[in-house]
Amino acid sequence: MYRVLKSEEIKNIDQTAVAEQGFFYMQRAAQGLFQLIEELITKYHQKFLLSFPKITIFAGKGNNGGDGIMLAAELLKHGYKVKVYSLVESDYYQGESGMAYQLFLQAGGKLDPILNEADLISVKHNLLKQKNSIIVDALLGIGSEGPAKDKYAKLIEFINQANAETESITISVDIPSGINVDSGEVYEPSINADYTVQMGFLKLSSLFYPAKEKFGEVIVHELKYPDSLIDKESPLPIYYVEESFVRDLMPERKVDGSKFDHGVGLLVAGSSGMTGAALLSASAALRSGMGLLHVYTQNEALPVIANNLWEAVLHGYGDNTKVNIDTIKDILTSKIIDAIALGPGMSIADKAVDLNKNIVELLSMIGSKPLILDADAINAFVNNLDLLRSFDGQVLLTPHAKEFSRLFGLDISDLAPYEKAQKLSEIAKEHGVNILYKGAPTYIASAEGKVYIVPTGCSALAKAGSGDVLTGLILSFSSQGLTLVDAAILASYLHNLMGLLAAQKFSEYSVISRDLVDLISDAINKLLIEE
Repeated sequence: MYRVLKSEEIKNIDQTAVAEQGFFYMQRAAQGLFQLIEELITKYHQKFLLSFPKITIFAGKGNNGGDGIMLAAELLKHGYKVKVYSLVESDYYQGESGMAYQLFLQAGGKLDPILNEADLISVKHNLLKQKNSIIVDALLGIGSEGPAKDKYAKLIEFINQANAETESITISVDIPSGINVDSGEVYEPSINADYTVQMGFLKLSSLFYPAKEKFGEVIVHELKYPDSLIDKESPLPIYYVEESFVRDLMPERKVDGSKFDHGVGLLVAGSSGMTGAALLSASAALRSGMGLLHVYTQNEALPVIANNLWEAVLHGYGDNTKVNIDTIKDILTSKIIDAIALGPGMSIADKAVDLNKNIVELLSMIGSKPLILDADAINAFVNNLDLLRSFDGQVLLTPHAKEFSRLFGLDISDLAPYEKAQKLSEIAKEHGVNILYKGAPTYIASAEGKVYIVPTGCSALAKAGSGDVLTGLILSFSSQGLTLVDAAILASYLHNLMGLLAAQKFSEYSVISRDLVDLISDAINKLLIEE
């Protein structure tokens, strides 16, 4: 997983690092950029007119520009043709940027400062006459604020024009110039990068639309800052979930195991007119590895579920609260149950609301199990948060924006990415719950305050029933032994992957939620088979 920090936190780390070994980190940054350029030349060798294509670097006045100059020194050392335009005179570069400039000079480099309108016209002419070149955007780093102005704005427009008209490849250093690194706000003009090499940490803005489209392919280059320094500067631990981490979460299959060795779950779901939610959740749970599933549903829903779900053990509840409690108590005490999910399609009728509360109270008395609350089970605890806070065990809530707002009395849907993560962390810690906040991308906040960001799939997931499938996946992986947080991470990642696979097969318009269930096996195989 990659750590995600706010720009101010990164700047604080950089200031400490500069005092200690800033030049070393700048060299590592340049090495990451150099490695990408070599890989691109190898990959697209037929695209370039020469085996050593023309490389143009635009260096701003900050450390971002210093990274660009250090890259130029590395390229010259290896025999590449490089032209470096700077936005300031050479004597502006001091400290580690000044040391980079000295290496650049020793390698035979020469800066071309852009100081006036004539210089800008010359730059535009040179960019547009070069076919199949590589352009490096090291103009504005994470410290820039607001829209690019004057020379910066014009250069951004020239670079984008060259990218579109000359088949050049544009690489941005850390962040495409013209993007707010924390909020993801896209200013005009802003660089349309083909690749962005992010130094040390993934930047939140690269995960959110519309900014995400500007980054192109994102590559995180580790600078190897000490963990102690990172933790000191960042009070909010945010992590970006990558494929290799998710792959390691997949529960192992036991060759000689029984159904009880592969997880037993209880799903409380469905009601008259909303049997589909229960069927989707149950099918997803069974398709993702669970050994045995009990489904507890409204009596009126039993016939439909029984006709469409052959593999689960079914139980029904009615209007008698005492009988319902006795039935669920019998299931929980006489059966092996590894994890429980409440909510899909239960409705907000009084008997369903009471059942959700009664189950939580019962679990607190007889021994808790990992508990997932989705949909109507979340709504059941509006104005009853004390009951959740007192629950002695793991609990995961899976709200969308409106459900979250109703439950906690706070609308965070329009907050900037970092502030949203911060608020989710605070609420999860305050109430002692884990929260999966649905959206694009998905946030998962642990009861300890850590926040995990799972990259989004596509609009194919924006369909009724999609969340029910997700709940079934989480229940399955939790019953197979994962913590609720790990189960939520794995389920969210696979859910997104299922959406992408379904969109490829049916189009984003045509996917329905049962298609997702049918593609669970494909998504698992794709995750487990490393390309």
